[in-house]
Amino acid sequence: LLFDECSTYIEKHHLTLAFEVVSSVLGHHGALPRCDYLVLTAVANRNRGTAGAATTTFWSATDVVHRLARRFLLPHNDVWIFHDRS
Repeated sequence: LLFDECSTYIEKHHLTLAFEVVSSVLGHHGALPRCDYLVLTAVANRNRGTAGAATTTFWSATDVVHRLARRFLLPHNDVWIFHDRS
């Protein structure tokens, strides 16, 4: 299952994911969705540094899309990066 693969990947790589809830009933920025859904907005890497100290770095928007969102089919906040008008 894709869910299990995603969960294993997140745990193995010590990642923290941030999501925004897009609500079908509270406020909107255009068309309202038919149902609520989550949008991936950020990924933090919580790996240990070379001295063993915990370090946190945030992925770039491009990394979020290429390394995680596309791989595990997660809706992401940066669809404009790959917008195609055709």
